[in-house]
Amino acid sequence: EYACWSYRVGGSGTQHAVYFEPILDNIARIHHVMLFLDRSNAETSEEPVGPTSCLGFPFQADGINLADFIAGWFPGRGPDWLPEGGGVDLQCSDRIMARVDYDNVTEPGLTDFSGFRTLITNESGLQNAGVLGSGYIWLTPLNGTAETRETTCTVNRAFTGFAVIPHMHNYGTRIVFDVQRAGTNQWQIVTEIPAWSFDDQP
Repeated sequence: EYACWSYRVGGSGTQHAVYFEPILDNIARIHHVMLFLDRSNAETSEEPVGPTSCLGFPFQADGINLADFIAGWFPGRGPDWLPEGGGVDLQCSDRIMARVDYDNVTEPGLTDFSGFRTLITNESGLQNAGVLGSGYIWLTPLNGTAETRETTCTVNRAFTGFAVIPHMHNYGTRIVFDVQRAGTNQWQIVTEIPAWSFDDQP
């Protein structure tokens, strides 16, 4: 079950989100908790009724446009401070959408008050930060112990990377993230987890 709630950023001018802290309540029923940014309804003042269904990753925030993934909790993770001088840029009319992915909900009457605490600043001069996703999505089990899934993403602009968040579910046993910098022929491993655990994601 994928459920979303949203709130308007408010305030005035350009602001930046610099801290994301997961608030976890009914942890036995939660698979993920994520935050998305929706600018597609910037001109709409009416808020949607929550919770609303928001299947997919990324999902269509308004039925057409995709919401941007900006923060997430997976088992084993804690709060995230963005590096000094950077933040996720926000406008007062933007919507931040909190999504909780539930599983193991087998009986009626269960409650949950999970979400995210977000620190927003109006400090000027911050560099805009975001999440760049790269990966392979598969829905069938691996065929044996030596099978791999691999994908490559090419970024045609300079950027500063400050964190890597490897993620997969229970089919995989090892995960690697490496980069090939412009002008070179070699790949450099940035993150490698040789014994993957879904319950302890760094």
